[in-house]
Amino acid sequence: MSREIGYVEGRLTRLMSSKHVMHLMAVIVLVDAYCNCADIDARAEGSTADTAIVVISNTCLVLYTIELVVMGVLK
Repeated sequence: MSREIGYVEGRLTRLMSSKHVMHLMAVIVLVDAYCNCADIDARAEGSTADTAIVVISNTCLVLYTIELVVMGVLK
């Protein structure tokens, strides 16, 4: 069992230190910033943001949480 855990940990470490994952997370941050701006603008107008904006923003939050948990497990 320990060997399998070491294998998974090694793969996750390599994945999380990949430049592709770093670039993907940067794009996710930018998309989330846009969604937050759209949500703030909609609320300032007295309405609610489109469902797509809310879903994308929540998806970004889930991805941030997954990244946090994986990085916490690897440390």
